Amino acid sequence: MINLFNYIKFILATFFATQVFSKVPEVRTEIREENGEKINYMFIDGVKVHEADPEKVTFPPVVEPKPYKVQAGKPPQSAIFLFDGTESLMSNWTAMNGSPTKWKFEDGALVAVPRSGSIRSKQEFGSCRLYLEFATPAPSKGTGQASGNSGVFLMGKYEIQVLNSFGGNANSTYPDGQCGALYGRAKPMVNASRAPGQWQTYDITFTRPLFDEQGKVIRRAKFRVVHNGHLIHDDVELTGGTGWAGPHAVRPYKVHSDKGPLSLQNHGNPVRYRNIWVVDMEKKKAAGSTKQALKALFFTGGCCHDYGQQKNIIIEGINARVPTKWEVFHEMDEKKSKAFLNQTGWADSFDYIVYDHCYAHEKDVAFIESVTAVHEAGKPALALHCAMHSYHWNVPVKEGEIKAWPKMLGASSKGHGPKKSITVNIVKENSGHAVIKDLPDGWRTPEGELYNVQEIYPGTTVLAYGDNGNTTRPLEPQACIWVNQHGKGRIFSTTIGHHNSTVSTKEYLDLLGNAVRWVTKQ
Repeated sequence: MINLFNYIKFILATFFATQVFSKVPEVRTEIREENGEKINYMFIDGVKVHEADPEKVTFPPVVEPKPYKVQAGKPPQSAIFLFDGTESLMSNWTAMNGSPTKWKFEDGALVAVPRSGSIRSKQEFGSCRLYLEFATPAPSKGTGQASGNSGVFLMGKYEIQVLNSFGGNANSTYPDGQCGALYGRAKPMVNASRAPGQWQTYDITFTRPLFDEQGKVIRRAKFRVVHNGHLIHDDVELTGGTGWAGPHAVRPYKVHSDKGPLSLQNHGNPVRYRNIWVVDMEKKKAAGSTKQALKALFFTGGCCHDYGQQKNIIIEGINARVPTKWEVFHEMDEKKSKAFLNQTGWADSFDYIVYDHCYAHEKDVAFIESVTAVHEAGKPALALHCAMHSYHWNVPVKEGEIKAWPKMLGASSKGHGPKKSITVNIVKENSGHAVIKDLPDGWRTPEGELYNVQEIYPGTTVLAYGDNGNTTRPLEPQACIWVNQHGKGRIFSTTIGHHNSTVSTKEYLDLLGNAVRWVTKQ
């Protein structure tokens, strides 16, 4: 016979446990004016972000790290080694701008070099299991955030703090910023830190967030983290991002792509890393999918640009984001390129076309119209940089008519400013567009030449304007990224992309990857 009293206790315990574990932390913000400045304060469940007062926040209890087990750090067969203690795998990492890393290889470890910047993995991941080992420098220097500071960023965005939180440093900083914290969002359940110089382990299971078409979060990022053998985060859902947004605030979620790099932060301390491997939790799903890679034509050639190198950079960059089988047509002779596009059915076997060419002298109207008709019938395309100057400069046109090639692109461009970096400003009302979602507002290209865009045609959606200042021409901001619906075909265009230093950036390649998804309706 069931004991009624115990049964009621069980039901009540289950109910309250459910309430506790399903509870979403309450986040509120307020603006305070201090010393004439407006400061953003964020509170999570009533506790101020980066609160360090022990009377207002509890610090994680210190526990003895569990013994280091070599077996626990051995990767499964499905793992991808990002760093295995050999110098050759330094090649898996770059500086954040894609240039070679200045971190050093020393005694089987990847070591942060002060003032050398953070690093990122070349390979990108979404939901994954990440294992790595790290050691804060010994002897230790400084206290709080100044001692052994680094960070591990999943997708380059969501940080698990690395810090010297051992011994006297255990409570020397705010608990949501100590070692093992999901920075600014959640403190670890326990402090399992080892002494400076000793190797420590993170075993992280990360589930990426999901966003709907309007950029609203429909699934939060989730972390399960084991630090030195102790569970410190048990499927914790982030209420937002972890990026610094002031002394007492972190950033909210911002829509991003499905994959991102693993980033290791350089905070001025020579923190060491080794044995870094990842299990891609989405790889099996992709392998089991019946969906095949897209097939595309990369059409390039003409004057004035390093098309030989750029085609390789762009093809590799797009393929890393949207798996694509490529056919390349690279021809400096404009007549031979025309012959290729004059072939019957030249585009039939491709899912999309990338135009990255510079043929400004063509004036055969019938030929140009035959090319644009392919896209009007539904073939998607990306038009890059000097493709905007091709196929219309010498084409005659009657008053009131629009030339075929600019009509397809959605805009007309002729001429450009000097070679100078461009500041790319996103059009506010279009900031949620799928193409532009990963591009930082105000991004400055390493190099550039700002194109003059004389006309934007009805139906074209401008996503960003480029600005090279008010001292060099063009003096006013110019449309530099836009999309157009040409008949049944979606067309993406950008005037950015003259220099290899720009097209090789993560920002540019993310833009192109998102453009491919948009034009092909992925």
